[in-house]
Formats: sequence, structure tokens, C-alpha cells
Amino acid sequence: MTVSLWPEDDACLEWLNAQKPRSVLYVSLGSIAILSKEQLHEVAIGLEASGLSILWVVRDDLTGIKGASLPQGFLDRTQNRIRVVSWCPQLLVLSHEAVGGFLTHGGWNSSMEALSMGVPMLVWPHLGDQFLNAEFIVAKWGVGLELSHGGTKDFIGSKRIESMVRKFMGSHEGEVVRAKAKEMRQQILKVVAKGGSSNNNLQSFVTWVKHQAELRQP
Repeated sequence: MTVSLWPEDDACLEWLNAQKPRSVLYVSLGSIAILSKEQLHEVAIGLEASGLSILWVVRDDLTGIKGASLPQGFLDRTQNRIRVVSWCPQLLVLSHEAVGGFLTHGGWNSSMEALSMGVPMLVWPHLGDQFLNAEFIVAKWGVGLELSHGGTKDFIGSKRIESMVRKFMGSHEGEVVRAKAKEMRQQILKVVAKGGSSNNNLQSFVTWVKHQAELRQP
């Protein structure tokens, strides 16, 4: 069971069904990140120029005001390979065989959801813990690449976006982080299974809570 802040577009799953395995780049910057109109347009131009199949979440308030607008003619030019939605069921998307990578802000929930499904990340941190998360994803765990220069939130041009998403989805370096992400998924499955460390810790916590409740009974 999941709880969403935005209405989800389930139709994108049908679109994914028609795509080749590991061919789609999923792009979502979460529910909080804000882009300038100029930055949003650079992202759109870069994604279009990449030639990739892309599922792109563009929140209605992505530019900080209601009604985020894409470059004129973008939707018509890219309708055969880029699916734009306002929100989507992220876990179902990440678990879909068509998804080969995730361009993300690097929020902890999104990062853990991606790794639990074995999906590598192209990280673009914007605020808070996302910068530290990005460091772990790229430098410590080796399950992703950085979109920005040096992990900063600086303005990123379309050429950089185009080159990095191509590198992420189509190069040997991209294959390396993809393999690492699959290995991480297997480790996660082990620790949450019966007898695994995370499972044991959760059971211990539940036992402790029950014990505390019993102590408070009259």
C-alpha cells in the first residue's frame, strides 16, 4: 500500500508495456523540487535531443506556479517516445521491466525504492539530505552517476543533460552502475527476508513496543 500526494496516472504503465526491456529512462524530481522555467526548458531540450524513450513526471507546480509549461511543440515532436505525466505510481514504474534507469533528485525514499527494484540512478540533488544521498549513490555504493557538475544545484544546460542521459543509458559506465544496482537489490532482499538483519531489527522493535504497552496496562 502506498500513499500519494498527487493523483496518479496509471495509463503510463500501459505505455511502458509497449517499450523494450531496460530501454526507458524514468525522470522524476519528487514532490518538492522547483525548477525555473528556463531550467525546465533546458531539461526538455536535452531529453528530446537524447533520442531515448522517456517517462517524465512534470508536476503541475514544478516551476513554482500552477501550470508548468514545456517548450512550444515539445509534446507533438516527442509523442512517439516521451510520455509526460503529472504523477505516476512510482513503485510500479520502477519495478517494470521496461525501465532501465531513474533520473532523480536523490530523495531517500525514491533512492531506496529504486535500489529495492535494482534500478540505477542519475542523481540531481536539489536540497536537504539529497546531496549526501547522492554522494553515497555515486561514490560509496557505485549504483549511479551525477547529472550535475560536482553534485551542485547549479543551472544545467541541455547539452550536459543530453550527454549525461546518453552516457547513463548507453555506455559501459552505465552498464557498470546498472550491474551494481542489481547486486544491491539482492542484498536488500536478503536483509528484509526472514532471518535477515532488517527483518530481525523490525521484529525486535515490534516486541519492544508490545512490551512497553503491557507495562502501561493498569
